Amino acid sequence: MISSFIRILTAFAGEIVFLGLAYVLEVITAFCKPQNNFLNALLDNFEHALLACLSWFVLVFVFMRRDLMLFSLVAFILGSAMDIDHFLSAKSFKLDKALSLPSRPPFHNTPLTFLLAFVIYIAVYWTVNDQKLSLMAALSLVNAWISHQLRDALRRGLWLYPVMPDTEPLSMPQYLSALFCLFFLEFVILEVTFKYKLMLMMNNLNHV
Repeated sequence: MISSFIRILTAFAGEIVFLGLAYVLEVITAFCKPQNNFLNALLDNFEHALLACLSWFVLVFVFMRRDLMLFSLVAFILGSAMDIDHFLSAKSFKLDKALSLPSRPPFHNTPLTFLLAFVIYIAVYWTVNDQKLSLMAALSLVNAWISHQLRDALRRGLWLYPVMPDTEPLSMPQYLSALFCLFFLEFVILEVTFKYKLMLMMNNLNHV
């Protein structure tokens, strides 16, 4: 019970630090935005990847688990790779076409992200029969893509079709609050999962 309380406090403190970094990142970006389209796109993509990685790393810090560490790299890659849908929708590798789409590309749709995460969970579980691995694979996608979409939502709002109407652009407090909620959703899911796995292990030892 005490260890769980300490972990919650650690999670809260770690996430507050992360949110501060996320805010500073946006302030720096606003003042140091490159005029060159290529450099601007490159910097923006790197910031998405960095945000996803740092967000996941808070979970690593809280749970102190080596198996979570690998998924920091996965989150970084996924946070960057999401923008490939710009080029897929443009059917071209030219940056100007990818940045001037008539509508938002598919991976920027929030309900689709949760659907893909569910598909990944089922696919990984069916392939390796490992609930923990399948859950972390699904959560790393949610972490990377939802944080990416929330950051984009500062300018365009969230794309929630077909579940509900799209939102207006998020204010900074709304953005940081949404990141906070995303983290604690992931924290609670992992906390319950690790406790369940520990209970199963202890139960098996008692029956030996």
